[in-house]
Amino acid sequence: MLWCLMLIVLVAVDATVLWWWLRREYRPVIFNMWAPTIYSAVLLLDFIVVWVLTSVLMPDQSQGPAWLVVLGIIWTIVVGLLTLFFYWVLHQDMEQ
Repeated sequence: MLWCLMLIVLVAVDATVLWWWLRREYRPVIFNMWAPTIYSAVLLLDFIVVWVLTSVLMPDQSQGPAWLVVLGIIWTIVVGLLTLFFYWVLHQDMEQ
């Protein structure tokens, strides 16, 4: 269960960095077409960090973090493909 706490801390750090980024008014980078894919990749990176830390600190721990990495990879791929699909749809609509 320690890995759940590590994941919560990492997500809280991500939210703090995002809040700081928005306070600095770097909006074009945050609010672009690829933002959902970027956020999914950051969450996947959090999953990978938790999995590595759990593997190093507690080698006999449950397989929860490993499954989170698998689900994070699938989620990031799906979000990336949907982003490309929506870009294609908008591009087709704008041409006509």
